[in-house]
Amino acid sequence: MRPGDDNDELRFALRTWEQHLPHARIWIVGDKPSWVTNVEFIPGNTGPTGHANVYRNILAACEHPDISPTAVVLNDDIYVTEPVDTPPTWFRSTLREHLELPRVKKAKGQWWPTSLETTLICLQAHGIADPISYELHTPFVIDTQKMADTLRLFQHVTPDNPPQWRSLYGSMHSIGGTRHHDGKMYGPGDIHTPYHSTEDRSWHHFAARFAHDYPTPSRYERQ
Repeated sequence: MRPGDDNDELRFALRTWEQHLPHARIWIVGDKPSWVTNVEFIPGNTGPTGHANVYRNILAACEHPDISPTAVVLNDDIYVTEPVDTPPTWFRSTLREHLELPRVKKAKGQWWPTSLETTLICLQAHGIADPISYELHTPFVIDTQKMADTLRLFQHVTPDNPPQWRSLYGSMHSIGGTRHHDGKMYGPGDIHTPYHSTEDRSWHHFAARFAHDYPTPSRYERQ
């Protein structure tokens, strides 16, 4: 979780999770806004970059002695807007296909394509000729022990911009799944169900909508 109290994306994500996603506990890793309550918290964000923080935070959560054997990983800007039971396993495409997307090719040399390329190289080095990209902005169900083992295996690979943990885990453990589109919303016309994801640049398009649909504070908000 990023530093600071100014995180309305998390506020409304928590409201949707409380209403639509069955769970026993919520764990926040990294930094915790002062207004968040009734969650488990693991301090993190110890890496030299934000990308390193994400990798290290996921590993810290999976290594915690009290974490559940199975967990659902969500970013602070992923919302669940319809009732679900266990989120399905979805993947985007092969990693090679992902790297050929115009948006990714246009950004070649930046952190995201570079990380995807590193992920492809790592997985091919472990005998997976055509690995899968699980890089979707949707809930991701994991076996926490297997995820910890996977992240420890690759933790020294370009640690400032590590390979992508979803695709490492999914391909190393052959979790399969169903091909699906991404849940990221970039503008007011992008509507996805049951999972949505925003970004800082697009949040203003959706803030009023979430405030209207989820006006009641969750039990995870300090009154």
